[in-house]
Amino acid sequence: MTAPFYINKSAEYKVKFYQRKHHTKQFKELTEEQITKIKTEAETRKKTFYNERATNPRLDIYIKTLAYLTSPTVHMKYKTFDERMLFLIFTIDPELNIAKLYTTLPLITQYEEKHKPKYEELTEEEQKEYIEKRKKHNETLKVFNSTIFEQYSITDPDFVYFERIIYAKDILSKQLATNIQANYTQELLDQGITVRSFERTTDEQYENIQQLVQNYIINQPDHKNPNTVAFNLLRQNKLIGGVQTYKQIFLIFILTIDPELNTLKIFYEETTWPRIKQRCIEEMGFFHKELIRLEDLYHKRFIPDKKISDWQI
Repeated sequence: MTAPFYINKSAEYKVKFYQRKHHTKQFKELTEEQITKIKTEAETRKKTFYNERATNPRLDIYIKTLAYLTSPTVHMKYKTFDERMLFLIFTIDPELNIAKLYTTLPLITQYEEKHKPKYEELTEEEQKEYIEKRKKHNETLKVFNSTIFEQYSITDPDFVYFERIIYAKDILSKQLATNIQANYTQELLDQGITVRSFERTTDEQYENIQQLVQNYIINQPDHKNPNTVAFNLLRQNKLIGGVQTYKQIFLIFILTIDPELNTLKIFYEETTWPRIKQRCIEEMGFFHKELIRLEDLYHKRFIPDKKISDWQI
């Protein structure tokens, strides 16, 4: 096959295959048994698609799989789009490595996009930071897409989107994510405003939280990364003892990321917000005003005798 033939066939089958993507239930109606069965069948079928003499074996498999999944006979076997999409994913990337890589990218999160202030409301310094962050986001996506093309010979944003969904369902529901670089810390700490006090948290509840933190640190090698911890607490809280309240969540975050209350210490030792922010980023890796207030509440409730700084009031 020549390159133009590959390109034309890939586009033709892709359009036909994704015509029913809006019918997706995002794999929610598929059982573990169905997922395992489809994965096994995809692995078996892939062997029949492989042709070492093809100009591009990886792209050849992708096109043959799309052709197979768009045939009327296969539609009788795999009746839903989700089943067919899952078959495609498990044929091309059975280990879900594309989704694993995407999860670790330092991208602007959906939460940040939704809650970002208007550009004109930002200070000049904040505008520069936003422009730089947006530039880094776009460059990261460009490198990611190039990597996927180099490794899999495909350009298919829908494929990446749906693989991320099944990755969340099939992997992230069972094991803690690590190496998270996107700013989930902001999303988590923005919710700190809902916590006005820890006074009603009993000593017994606090001891249970401390035990959860000890277990979490043992099971999470990346527990010093605030974005990883925030992601785990926001998206995978069932894997951390099923914590349900923000009071519990923020106690876990503080005890994991800043048990010595260094953020509060910096607040006491500096006199301006720019300097506080600068030191927090340098020493803690991130800054959020809400964490200062939460640590102060934590300090007053659980360790009031602990001296944070010579400058504390």
